[in-house]
Amino acid sequence: MKNGKLYILNVFLLFIVGYNVLPNFSLNADDFELVSGIVSSIRRETYEEKRPKKILFHNAILRQRLIVTIADRDYHEYYISDMYKKYWPQLLDYNVTGKEIKLYLGTVNQQEDPYRLELDNKMIYGTDIRYNRSLIIIAFTLALTIYNLYHYFEPDKKKHSKAVNLKNNNTGIKSTIIERLKHYFLNK
Repeated sequence: MKNGKLYILNVFLLFIVGYNVLPNFSLNADDFELVSGIVSSIRRETYEEKRPKKILFHNAILRQRLIVTIADRDYHEYYISDMYKKYWPQLLDYNVTGKEIKLYLGTVNQQEDPYRLELDNKMIYGTDIRYNRSLIIIAFTLALTIYNLYHYFEPDKKKHSKAVNLKNNNTGIKSTIIERLKHYFLNK
């Protein structure tokens, strides 16, 4: 197996693309759950995210996220991760409190990272962030698959050179033995 690590990476990427990227790639409005309300507060929170392994390093990573609290009859909290950090200054502005907000949530994790966020009918960010990331992952997976398939089905040069050497003009036993010895000692 010449490129074992690349084959394993390719299988892993194909699994991610098949089960995570492609189902979320269609970005129709019907696929989202719309939540709207009045902004009660938006605050920044630092929290520890646990690592799965406890080998040699500290087990927690400090991360930040925004907590958006929407008031209707009850208070509901939604979280915006640091993936959208460049939009945080618009959301942390003190004039945001009391404005109408619309969150387009996915069906899997309904309280984290809305796909689209609108504030007073102005889009803060849209689905293009995840769309571009998914497109890059699909393109890289396709390129790696083509590369691996090309190298997997490429004829082995050593096998090809042995076949050429066997079709030598000298068909005598002595010349065949000499050619095999040359091939054995010179190609080692």
